[in-house]
Amino acid sequence: MFELGRTFGCEEAWVGTEPDNLAARKLYESRPETGEPAQDFVMYVYEL
Repeated sequence: MFELGRTFGCEEAWVGTEPDNLAARKLYESRPETGEPAQDFVMYVYEL
């Protein structure tokens, strides 16, 4: 995903998870690209 994004000129990528999903957070934080720490945000989910 990161390499494809770079190919298309993207400057950043983001993923979201629940604050208590420690396994996902550990995975995301293990990436060498990790920059700023996670921030609180509001995400809207629509079932289709």
